[in-house]
Amino acid sequence: MKTLTKNLQNIGNIGLVQFGTLEDDGFGFKPAGPAIEKGALIIKESQEEGVVSKLLAFNKTSDFLLLTDMDILRGAKQNRVVNTSVLIAPDFKMRSAKATSLKKRASGIFDGEGVQSKMWNMISNKVRESRSDNTTEDYEQLLSEEEKPAFAGRKLVMDKSSNALAVFIDRQIAFCDILGNRNAYAFYFPKLKDGALRSFPVNDYFGENSEKEMKFEPLKEAEAFYKLDEFLDEVGKNLKISGERLFGAGKLKRLMDENTPGFELSYQDRLIHLAAFSEA
Repeated sequence: MKTLTKNLQNIGNIGLVQFGTLEDDGFGFKPAGPAIEKGALIIKESQEEGVVSKLLAFNKTSDFLLLTDMDILRGAKQNRVVNTSVLIAPDFKMRSAKATSLKKRASGIFDGEGVQSKMWNMISNKVRESRSDNTTEDYEQLLSEEEKPAFAGRKLVMDKSSNALAVFIDRQIAFCDILGNRNAYAFYFPKLKDGALRSFPVNDYFGENSEKEMKFEPLKEAEAFYKLDEFLDEVGKNLKISGERLFGAGKLKRLMDENTPGFELSYQDRLIHLAAFSEA
């Protein structure tokens, strides 16, 4: 994938590379979050009794709306997130968040435990570990409680020319998100940034000692940009059309590399959202 611009910001052992891939304005979809807040995108429970992972989405706007796993879906019995990004077409009457297990990336074999179940088990474990008074295991409440005061003042500036972010931890890529237009990137940048900082071992770097005394080597531009380009090349080689049912508009590809889970959602050959994660 061709990158047109890149810039690097370091905080401790975390490096954030913002970059641009668009020569034009991209596809004009909008993030779903504001529409949910205004009641223009309505999320409701499925009518299937006892099924909590199926939701219906009613898009009352004239825009294509992107739902990602960074969007909190309010309006159902529990606040929750989707597993894979979904593009909801204008006035589309009914969409469901994924309820079935996703195919394993390389083998094509279904997991014994569904992806949705894994997500809720992880949330349940986090609630128990935090000893939080969160009886409904509300994902939004959990995120709010995970905010760390040590992040205050750690300013990360969004680059207006970018539409993508790669996050390095200990000089290795942890995850990368590319949005299909700059407005969507501007909306999701704070969420992506916060997600990176929540992974940061704060006590190791912001305790009694100063950053200068910490034993880590900051990520350098040449290394970061080289590793990013190499990572994106591998992602491009391993994206394959998904045979699973797609809940929403567009076309879904999945990464068929066992060390790099992820997906690409596109519409009429225009990129909507690409997300890739390194498990190496």
